[in-house]
Amino acid sequence: MKNKGCSIKSLQISLVKIISSGFFLGYIPFMPGTFGTMLGVIFFLFLSNFLGNFLIFGIFLFVLFSIFIADFSEKNIFKIKDAKEIVIDEICGIMVAMYGLRNNLTLIYVLIAFLLFRFFDIIKPFPIKKLQKLNGGVGIVIDDFIAGIYTYLLIYFFSSLFRLSNATV
Repeated sequence: MKNKGCSIKSLQISLVKIISSGFFLGYIPFMPGTFGTMLGVIFFLFLSNFLGNFLIFGIFLFVLFSIFIADFSEKNIFKIKDAKEIVIDEICGIMVAMYGLRNNLTLIYVLIAFLLFRFFDIIKPFPIKKLQKLNGGVGIVIDDFIAGIYTYLLIYFFSSLFRLSNATV
Protein backbone atom coordinates (compact mmCIF):
# COMPACT_ATOMS: atom_id res chain seq x y z
CA MET A 1 0.00 0.00 0.00
CA LYS A 2 1.36 3.39 -1.03
CA ASN A 3 1.67 6.16 1.55
CA LYS A 4 -0.75 8.97 0.62
CA GLY A 5 0.65 11.35 3.25
CA CYS A 6 3.27 14.01 2.72
CA SER A 7 6.58 12.75 1.46
CA ILE A 8 9.88 14.18 2.63
CA LYS A 9 10.44 15.58 -0.88
CA SER A 10 7.09 17.42 -0.97
CA LEU A 11 7.72 18.76 2.53
CA GLN A 12 11.15 19.97 1.44
CA ILE A 13 9.70 21.65 -1.66
CA SER A 14 6.97 23.34 0.40
CA LEU A 15 9.49 24.64 2.92
CA VAL A 16 11.81 25.97 0.20
CA LYS A 17 8.85 27.59 -1.56
CA ILE A 18 7.88 29.39 1.66
CA ILE A 19 11.45 30.57 2.26
CA SER A 20 12.31 31.55 -1.32
CA SER A 21 9.07 33.49 -1.75
CA GLY A 22 9.50 35.38 1.52
CA PHE A 23 6.55 33.67 3.22
CA PHE A 24 4.58 33.91 -0.05
CA LEU A 25 5.17 37.65 -0.56
CA GLY A 26 6.65 36.69 -3.93
CA TYR A 27 3.19 35.58 -5.01
CA ILE A 28 1.73 39.08 -4.66
CA PRO A 29 0.84 39.98 -8.26
CA PHE A 30 2.29 43.51 -8.13
CA MET A 31 5.77 44.52 -6.93
CA PRO A 32 6.74 41.24 -5.23
CA GLY A 33 10.37 42.43 -5.01
CA THR A 34 9.30 45.51 -3.09
CA PHE A 35 7.36 43.41 -0.61
CA GLY A 36 10.32 41.05 -0.30
CA THR A 37 12.54 44.04 0.41
CA MET A 38 10.16 45.16 3.17
CA LEU A 39 10.45 41.73 4.75
CA GLY A 40 14.23 42.01 4.43
CA VAL A 41 14.19 45.26 6.42
CA ILE A 42 12.21 43.57 9.19
CA PHE A 43 14.51 40.53 9.12
CA PHE A 44 17.58 42.80 9.28
CA LEU A 45 16.18 44.66 12.30
CA PHE A 46 15.56 41.34 14.04
CA LEU A 47 19.02 39.97 13.21
CA SER A 48 20.83 43.17 14.18
CA ASN A 49 19.27 42.99 17.65
CA PHE A 50 19.85 39.26 17.95
CA LEU A 51 23.39 38.95 16.53
CA GLY A 52 24.96 42.21 17.67
CA ASN A 53 28.66 42.22 16.75
CA PHE A 54 28.24 38.99 14.77
CA LEU A 55 25.80 40.59 12.31
CA ILE A 56 28.27 40.55 9.41
CA PHE A 57 28.69 36.79 9.82
CA GLY A 58 24.93 36.32 9.95
CA ILE A 59 24.52 38.28 6.72
CA PHE A 60 27.34 36.32 5.07
CA LEU A 61 25.69 33.02 6.02
CA PHE A 62 22.32 34.31 4.83
CA VAL A 63 23.84 35.23 1.44
CA LEU A 64 25.16 31.67 1.05
CA PHE A 65 21.84 30.24 2.23
CA SER A 66 19.98 32.50 -0.24
CA ILE A 67 22.10 31.25 -3.15
CA PHE A 68 21.31 27.65 -2.21
CA ILE A 69 17.57 28.29 -1.74
CA ALA A 70 17.27 30.36 -4.93
CA ASP A 71 19.12 27.70 -6.92
CA PHE A 72 16.91 24.90 -5.59
CA SER A 73 13.77 26.97 -6.22
CA GLU A 74 14.71 27.83 -9.78
CA LYS A 75 15.60 24.25 -10.71
CA ASN A 76 13.01 22.24 -8.79
CA ILE A 77 9.99 24.46 -8.19
CA PHE A 78 9.58 27.31 -10.68
CA LYS A 79 11.73 25.86 -13.49
CA ILE A 80 12.30 29.28 -15.07
CA LYS A 81 15.24 31.64 -14.70
CA ASP A 82 14.85 34.10 -11.81
CA ALA A 83 11.12 33.63 -11.26
CA LYS A 84 9.42 36.73 -9.85
CA GLU A 85 8.12 34.63 -6.95
CA ILE A 86 11.67 34.22 -5.65
CA VAL A 87 12.26 37.21 -3.36
CA ILE A 88 14.89 35.79 -1.02
CA ASP A 89 17.41 37.68 -3.16
CA GLU A 90 15.76 41.02 -2.29
CA ILE A 91 15.78 40.04 1.38
CA CYS A 92 19.48 39.28 1.09
CA GLY A 93 20.31 42.47 -0.85
CA ILE A 94 18.58 44.90 1.51
CA MET A 95 20.35 43.26 4.45
CA VAL A 96 23.69 43.98 2.78
CA ALA A 97 22.58 47.57 2.10
CA MET A 98 21.44 48.14 5.67
CA TYR A 99 24.60 46.78 7.26
CA GLY A 100 26.04 50.29 7.01
CA LEU A 101 23.12 51.60 9.06
CA ARG A 102 23.55 49.19 11.95
CA ASN A 103 24.67 52.01 14.27
CA ASN A 104 22.25 54.61 12.93
CA LEU A 105 18.91 52.90 12.32
CA THR A 106 16.75 55.98 12.04
CA LEU A 107 13.55 55.88 10.00
CA ILE A 108 14.90 58.32 7.43
CA TYR A 109 18.08 56.28 6.83
CA VAL A 110 16.11 53.04 6.57
CA LEU A 111 13.76 54.69 4.05
CA ILE A 112 16.70 56.06 2.03
CA ALA A 113 18.36 52.62 2.02
CA PHE A 114 15.09 51.00 0.95
CA LEU A 115 14.53 53.44 -1.93
CA LEU A 116 18.15 53.36 -3.12
CA PHE A 117 18.24 49.58 -3.01
CA ARG A 118 15.01 49.29 -5.03
CA PHE A 119 16.38 51.86 -7.50
CA PHE A 120 19.59 49.88 -8.08
CA ASP A 121 17.70 46.58 -8.17
CA ILE A 122 15.27 47.84 -10.81
CA ILE A 123 17.66 49.96 -12.94
CA LYS A 124 20.53 47.42 -12.72
CA PRO A 125 23.55 49.62 -13.47
CA PHE A 126 26.82 48.01 -14.57
CA PRO A 127 27.80 45.28 -13.74
CA ILE A 128 24.52 44.22 -12.08
CA LYS A 129 22.66 43.48 -15.33
CA LYS A 130 25.57 41.44 -16.67
CA LEU A 131 26.02 39.44 -13.45
CA GLN A 132 22.31 38.62 -13.28
CA LYS A 133 22.80 36.44 -16.36
CA LEU A 134 24.89 33.95 -14.37
CA ASN A 135 23.20 30.60 -13.95
CA GLY A 136 21.34 29.31 -10.92
CA GLY A 137 21.20 30.75 -7.45
CA VAL A 138 24.35 32.84 -7.95
CA GLY A 139 22.73 34.68 -10.87
CA ILE A 140 19.54 35.25 -8.88
CA VAL A 141 21.26 36.59 -5.76
CA ILE A 142 24.32 38.40 -7.16
CA ASP A 143 22.43 41.33 -8.71
CA ASP A 144 20.66 42.09 -5.43
CA PHE A 145 23.88 41.59 -3.49
CA ILE A 146 25.68 44.14 -5.69
CA ALA A 147 22.67 46.51 -5.52
CA GLY A 148 23.00 46.21 -1.74
CA ILE A 149 26.71 47.03 -1.91
CA TYR A 150 26.03 50.07 -4.15
CA THR A 151 23.41 51.26 -1.66
CA TYR A 152 25.75 50.67 1.27
CA LEU A 153 28.58 52.61 -0.41
CA LEU A 154 26.36 55.52 -1.41
CA ILE A 155 24.92 55.86 2.08
CA TYR A 156 28.41 55.58 3.58
CA PHE A 157 29.77 58.22 1.20
CA PHE A 158 27.00 60.75 1.82
CA SER A 159 26.87 60.17 5.57
CA SER A 160 30.66 60.68 5.73
CA LEU A 161 30.31 63.84 3.66
CA PHE A 162 27.55 65.07 5.98
CA ARG A 163 29.70 64.37 9.05
CA LEU A 164 32.60 66.31 7.51
CA SER A 165 30.40 69.27 6.62
CA ASN A 166 29.15 69.45 10.22
CA ALA A 167 32.63 69.24 11.75
CA THR A 168 33.72 72.17 13.84
CA VAL A 169 37.07 73.81 13.26
